[in-house]
Amino acid sequence: MSTSTIDNSNPINLKVSHTAHFLNSTQRQVIAKHAIGGKTPISHIAERYAVSRKFVYEQKVKAEEAIHEAFSEQSSEPDKVLFYIPVTKKWLIQVVLALIFICLASYQGVIEFFRDIFDCKISKGSVQHEHLQKAKEINQLQDLSRVRAGLHDEIYQAGEPVLVGCCARSTYCYLLSLEESCDANSWGIHLLDLQEKQRLAPNFTVIDGGKAARCGQKEAWPDIPVHGDAVHALKPFLELVCYLENRAMDALKIVDELKHKIEPVRKYLENHRDNLLEFVPLMEMHFNEIAREFEVSLSDVLSLYHLKGLPLPSKRLWQKYVELRTRLGEKFYWIESSIDEVLGNTVRANSLVENHNSRLRTYFTLRRELGGEYLHFLQFFLNHRRFMRSEHKERIGKSPTELLIGEQHKHWLEMLGLKMFKKAA
Repeated sequence: MSTSTIDNSNPINLKVSHTAHFLNSTQRQVIAKHAIGGKTPISHIAERYAVSRKFVYEQKVKAEEAIHEAFSEQSSEPDKVLFYIPVTKKWLIQVVLALIFICLASYQGVIEFFRDIFDCKISKGSVQHEHLQKAKEINQLQDLSRVRAGLHDEIYQAGEPVLVGCCARSTYCYLLSLEESCDANSWGIHLLDLQEKQRLAPNFTVIDGGKAARCGQKEAWPDIPVHGDAVHALKPFLELVCYLENRAMDALKIVDELKHKIEPVRKYLENHRDNLLEFVPLMEMHFNEIAREFEVSLSDVLSLYHLKGLPLPSKRLWQKYVELRTRLGEKFYWIESSIDEVLGNTVRANSLVENHNSRLRTYFTLRRELGGEYLHFLQFFLNHRRFMRSEHKERIGKSPTELLIGEQHKHWLEMLGLKMFKKAA
């Protein structure tokens, strides 16, 4: 008779598979919601998902703890450490740059911040020269051949002029330079430099009544036209309108006094008429092309263009609209779209550079003197910082550089060779 022997010296561990092991986080959340709801018995939930009641209770407890933590008062543990930051010399440089350019802090404010928050002494020269050089290099290597309309102006800080030039479409600032004097020479040198080294050759520029910028461009770019700035032209009109509105009741009594108010407006138009109307031949050329393309008369195209200048709640507007719509048929909307495109691409004012200067003013206000190094950094920062909000939807979430070249780039801190801090997931 034979005897079989079972060897138990090396037992094999067999694991039994349970459904709970294969449930993902979403399914566990659903089980927890049912358990917290209280409408379905725990045993029924366990049976439905083929798990034990103990497992259901565990998910319920986890969910309740998460809810409690989410709605608990944060002040109950004010000293609890939320996360740690690896503080290195490069990280401190990031803080300095962020304080100066994002928070608009003065140098003295940065020194005070480091003293009070980090218990650390810092001097004005603490930002390493290599990062300034990196910013300048990025500014100088940018290809500017896509700039079609340039806006030029100057802004003064503590009596010293800062020359400013930017792209009308992308808002990219290609010129931001502190000069000893604002003359044609200063403008001409920078414009020639930008043309030769960065291929800046716009179709036209828009400049206010300043003679220095106009003369400088005429010497540097003799073939590029200069258009007048409509915003500056409107200023005396708006002042006159405001004056009349505020004194409407007494207007009849002071008619003779208005002569000296109207005189500056007349003189301005007389002196700047040609500059202000530089854009007209360009628009006439486009309107002639539209008329030829859709085989309609130029007068119909101009009528549709004039239609856009009428106030919306106007009886005359709708009469003209119906008349043109009937005469042009389906071509009406195509012609209207083409006119809108022409108007959108015709820059008649350098208000964007004025807006740019108002942004610069917030950086200049806290400084008695401007250094060339600071302006190089500021130019780099403004060109590579992404817009958080804008009236133009296409600009939101993009930087002037991205709008200019149509390609994404790294965060401005990363472009300087710095590493962005990110909390662990």
